[in-house]
Amino acid sequence: MRISGSHHIFRKAGTEKKVNLQHDGAHAKPYQVRQVRQVFIKYKLGGIDV
Repeated sequence: MRISGSHHIFRKAGTEKKVNLQHDGAHAKPYQVRQVRQVFIKYKLGGIDV
């Protein structure tokens, strides 16, 4: 993870996609939830087979 201004950039070894999240109180923005979900599904992350 690294921080660039108000954005937190996450990267996991073995994946080619970076996830860029902006701190917005206690809630994630809808497009960010979709992006994170797509990465979890594509790389089968999270410990459950989808």
